[in-house]
Amino acid sequence: MTIANIRENVAVLHVFYEELSFMSIEQSAAYNGMDFLADFGGQMGLCVGASLLTVCEAFEFVFIGIWKRLCR
Repeated sequence: MTIANIRENVAVLHVFYEELSFMSIEQSAAYNGMDFLADFGGQMGLCVGASLLTVCEAFEFVFIGIWKRLCR
């Protein structure tokens, strides 16, 4: 490659911007720690409440069965 060859094959590129602006993007957590604890506590309350209710109903069923046999 010679200097003359380089001068013949040089491309000049001009870049123009219509407007100089930028976009700012912020990320934030969609689900923070307090929301997680509140939802987790609510779900655990439902599960434990349902389990406690089931135990009470089973106890009532057994108690009524025993009561009926004793009253015969």
